[in-house]
Amino acid sequence: MVAAGNDGANAANYSPAGFNNVITVSALNPNNTFAFYSNYGSVVDLIAPGTNVESLWKNGGYNTTSGTTMASPHVAGAAALFCSSNAGATFNTVRSGLIAAGEAGSWAGDPDGISEPLVDAQSL
Repeated sequence: MVAAGNDGANAANYSPAGFNNVITVSALNPNNTFAFYSNYGSVVDLIAPGTNVESLWKNGGYNTTSGTTMASPHVAGAAALFCSSNAGATFNTVRSGLIAAGEAGSWAGDPDGISEPLVDAQSL
Protein backbone atom coordinates (compact mmCIF):
# COMPACT_ATOMS: atom_id res chain seq x y z
CA MET A 1 0.00 0.00 0.00
CA VAL A 2 1.29 3.42 -0.88
CA ALA A 3 -0.17 6.86 -0.47
CA ALA A 4 -0.99 8.58 -3.77
CA GLY A 5 0.40 11.89 -2.47
CA ASN A 6 -1.06 15.17 -1.30
CA ASP A 7 -0.33 17.67 -4.06
CA GLY A 8 -3.58 17.41 -6.02
CA ALA A 9 -1.58 16.14 -9.00
CA ASN A 10 -1.20 13.06 -11.18
CA ALA A 11 0.07 10.26 -8.92
CA ALA A 12 1.88 8.63 -11.86
CA ASN A 13 4.53 11.34 -11.50
CA TYR A 14 5.21 10.50 -7.84
CA SER A 15 7.29 7.85 -6.15
CA PRO A 16 6.34 5.26 -5.07
CA ALA A 17 2.72 5.87 -6.16
CA GLY A 18 3.61 5.57 -9.84
CA PHE A 19 5.49 2.28 -9.47
CA ASN A 20 4.25 -1.06 -10.75
CA ASN A 21 3.34 -3.71 -8.19
CA VAL A 22 2.04 -1.33 -5.55
CA ILE A 23 -1.51 -0.59 -4.46
CA THR A 24 -1.91 3.19 -4.71
CA VAL A 25 -4.51 4.88 -2.50
CA SER A 26 -6.23 8.27 -2.84
CA ALA A 27 -8.18 10.04 -0.09
CA LEU A 28 -11.88 10.63 0.38
CA ASN A 29 -13.55 13.28 2.55
CA PRO A 30 -16.13 12.34 5.22
CA ASN A 31 -18.92 13.54 2.88
CA ASN A 32 -17.77 11.09 0.17
CA THR A 33 -16.16 13.72 -2.04
CA PHE A 34 -12.64 13.46 -3.43
CA ALA A 35 -10.16 15.19 -1.10
CA PHE A 36 -8.85 18.33 -2.83
CA TYR A 37 -5.29 17.58 -1.74
CA SER A 38 -5.25 13.96 -2.92
CA ASN A 39 -3.26 12.91 -5.95
CA TYR A 40 -5.25 11.10 -8.63
CA GLY A 41 -4.82 9.29 -11.93
CA SER A 42 -4.85 5.95 -13.65
CA VAL A 43 -2.27 4.49 -11.24
CA VAL A 44 -4.66 4.87 -8.30
CA ASP A 45 -6.25 1.54 -7.36
CA LEU A 46 -8.51 2.40 -4.42
CA ILE A 47 -9.81 5.31 -2.41
CA ALA A 48 -10.24 5.36 1.37
CA PRO A 49 -11.15 7.82 4.14
CA GLY A 50 -8.29 10.27 4.51
CA THR A 51 -9.67 13.50 5.94
CA ASN A 52 -9.98 14.20 9.67
CA VAL A 53 -8.76 10.75 10.68
CA GLU A 54 -7.95 10.29 14.36
CA SER A 55 -4.71 8.41 14.79
CA LEU A 56 -1.92 7.74 17.23
CA TRP A 57 0.57 10.58 17.38
CA LYS A 58 4.25 10.95 18.10
CA ASN A 59 5.22 11.02 21.78
CA GLY A 60 1.92 9.36 22.71
CA GLY A 61 -1.65 10.51 22.51
CA TYR A 62 -3.85 11.05 19.49
CA ASN A 63 -4.21 13.60 16.75
CA THR A 64 -6.71 14.26 13.98
CA THR A 65 -4.97 14.69 10.66
CA SER A 66 -5.60 14.36 6.93
CA GLY A 67 -3.78 12.97 3.91
CA THR A 68 -3.35 9.97 1.70
CA THR A 69 -1.02 8.68 4.42
CA MET A 70 -4.15 8.41 6.57
CA ALA A 71 -6.07 6.67 3.76
CA SER A 72 -3.56 3.95 2.91
CA PRO A 73 -3.68 2.21 6.34
CA HIS A 74 -7.39 1.53 5.77
CA VAL A 75 -6.41 -0.43 2.67
CA ALA A 76 -3.52 -2.14 4.45
CA GLY A 77 -5.95 -3.38 7.10
CA ALA A 78 -8.34 -4.65 4.45
CA ALA A 79 -5.44 -6.41 2.71
CA ALA A 80 -4.50 -8.13 5.97
CA LEU A 81 -8.10 -9.23 6.42
CA PHE A 82 -8.16 -10.56 2.84
CA CYS A 83 -4.90 -12.46 3.39
CA SER A 84 -6.20 -13.99 6.63
CA SER A 85 -8.80 -15.90 4.62
CA ASN A 86 -6.73 -16.36 1.47
CA ALA A 87 -3.49 -17.94 2.66
CA GLY A 88 -0.72 -17.71 0.11
CA ALA A 89 -2.47 -15.05 -1.95
CA THR A 90 -0.20 -13.35 -4.46
CA PHE A 91 0.08 -9.59 -4.83
CA ASN A 92 -2.17 -9.67 -7.89
CA THR A 93 -4.78 -11.75 -6.06
CA VAL A 94 -4.82 -9.34 -3.12
CA ARG A 95 -4.98 -6.28 -5.38
CA SER A 96 -7.78 -7.66 -7.54
CA GLY A 97 -9.66 -8.95 -4.49
CA LEU A 98 -9.61 -5.54 -2.81
CA ILE A 99 -10.70 -3.79 -5.99
CA ALA A 100 -13.51 -6.30 -6.62
CA ALA A 101 -14.77 -5.95 -3.05
CA GLY A 102 -14.60 -2.15 -3.16
CA GLU A 103 -17.70 0.00 -3.17
CA ALA A 104 -18.33 1.54 -6.57
CA GLY A 105 -19.00 5.23 -6.52
CA SER A 106 -18.58 8.51 -8.28
CA TRP A 107 -16.56 10.91 -6.15
CA ALA A 108 -17.44 14.57 -6.73
CA GLY A 109 -14.32 16.65 -7.19
CA ASP A 110 -12.20 13.82 -8.62
CA PRO A 111 -10.09 15.66 -11.22
CA ASP A 112 -9.62 12.70 -13.56
CA GLY A 113 -13.18 11.39 -13.41
CA ILE A 114 -11.94 7.83 -12.76
CA SER A 115 -14.10 6.36 -10.01
CA GLU A 116 -11.73 4.24 -7.96
CA PRO A 117 -13.59 1.84 -5.65
CA LEU A 118 -13.85 2.73 -1.97
CA VAL A 119 -12.13 0.11 0.16
CA ASP A 120 -14.79 -2.11 1.78
CA ALA A 121 -13.47 -4.53 4.39
CA GLN A 122 -16.97 -5.82 5.17
CA SER A 123 -17.28 -7.21 1.65
CA LEU A 124 -14.13 -9.31 1.91
